[in-house]
Amino acid sequence: MKHIIKWRNTYSNEEGYVERTSTKDRCFYNTTEIENAKAYSSEAIAKKTIRQLEGFGQGSAINNEFTVISV
Repeated sequence: MKHIIKWRNTYSNEEGYVERTSTKDRCFYNTTEIENAKAYSSEAIAKKTIRQLEGFGQGSAINNEFTVISV
């Protein structure tokens, strides 16, 4: 089973899926299409990516909520 990361902006309620992340730019790039979302091989790896994004300041304490979804 594959896993993807869904995000929701806590201010605007916009939502989508994480297409890719950039450690250089310390951000994520999003897509509204579930089929374009990055697929992770395990929930643990997806959660690790969420922790990385939160470390970049992209997390729920600031402006985005991330959720792992099984597909």
